Amino acid sequence: MAPFTRLWSIKEPNHMLFAFILIVFITVGSGLLFAFALIGGWGSLAKRYPADHAPPGAYYRFRSASFSGIGYNNMLTVGICDEGLYLAVFFLFRVAHPPMLLPWSEVIDVHENRFWSLSACNVTIGEREQVIVTLPMEAMPLIREKTGLSEVFD
Repeated sequence: MAPFTRLWSIKEPNHMLFAFILIVFITVGSGLLFAFALIGGWGSLAKRYPADHAPPGAYYRFRSASFSGIGYNNMLTVGICDEGLYLAVFFLFRVAHPPMLLPWSEVIDVHENRFWSLSACNVTIGEREQVIVTLPMEAMPLIREKTGLSEVFD
């Protein structure tokens, strides 16, 4: 048997090749997660408002959101709590994305964002470094109730 055919033999898988591919996949994936956290603003918000626990409240699991254009599709837990807005990424993608609890005092605007027939809730966080978080519309009435921001801004 020629050396090349032995390398790619189905009967004897090359464990080194599998390990190399796995290491490359994990390294590139982690690098992308760090870049997304930096570009979208998750990293800076999570440093300022870390969540050491998930407080009681209304939770929506496997929801989508975006942070300044960086999308997190079907991987977020969004919590509307008395203390603030709780956000956590699904544990498999939590590299560089620790859970955070954004206090309601940091929410400066809540409004509906429409694109064709789709609607979303845009929440602007922070006076200094503004980050726009786009959440499902079902969260909007609860966020408005907690923040006291009315529909005048629509």
